[in-house]
Amino acid sequence: MFRHDCGFHMLEYLAKWEGRRVPVVTAAMVVELRKIYTWNWLMNEDFNTRSNALEFIEKAVKKAAKKYK
Repeated sequence: MFRHDCGFHMLEYLAKWEGRRVPVVTAAMVVELRKIYTWNWLMNEDFNTRSNALEFIEKAVKKAAKKYK
């Protein structure tokens, strides 16, 4: 796992901002939130109706697979 997840934490913070303090996000929560956000992104109807959605995902998976071999 990357040590610098500043952008991810900021997005989570902004998503929950209601003018009050939000709970601290732990490393374990980041792992679970990544799964949730990925699921929501992949299951998003607007995204999936795009003509190149499948190609976009396949390309991203191939790129990630090469990176982490």
